[in-house]
Amino acid sequence: SRRSTQRLVLRWIRSGIIWYVHLGTPCTVWSIARRGGNNEARAAAREALGVGLALFSAEVCRAMDRAGGYWSLENPRSSRLFQFAPIAELANLPGARYIFFDECAYGEPYKKPSALLTNASFLDVLGKTCNGTCCHDRLEGRKRHEISPGVFKWILKTELAAAYSHQLCSEWSELLARH
Repeated sequence: SRRSTQRLVLRWIRSGIIWYVHLGTPCTVWSIARRGGNNEARAAAREALGVGLALFSAEVCRAMDRAGGYWSLENPRSSRLFQFAPIAELANLPGARYIFFDECAYGEPYKKPSALLTNASFLDVLGKTCNGTCCHDRLEGRKRHEISPGVFKWILKTELAAAYSHQLCSEWSELLARH
């Protein structure tokens, strides 16, 4: 969020030393799981930070596009980030596409439907979604996605599910190395 750091990153992109950028823009203010709080000042600060990071993400993607590089931006499939105009407009860039994947297709016990907005067609193979049975053989006999009852456990699960699975990271990094 530090503007001096952002300027440095943008300078590196413009110089051509970066050929791929992946952004996992924080989804907290864009999430349908977002819950209100009673501290309005803290909520306003969190909102401003979330919008600022989304604007910077859009700026990075546009800079990568101008520099001829690749970019990807990930968020939960239901995230409102993809409806935010500066992000939604990225879908109109040449070669831009959405890639949808579910974490359970990468060996995790929860579904976590996710989306990548990217101009990197070589990432298309990451688009693996759950059809209800496709991935559950690998989950040691589990037949259903893990579901936590109660709001606290659900929020905790969403935080734990925020990390990418090892299997997804391995496949992703292999694609980058080959490209």
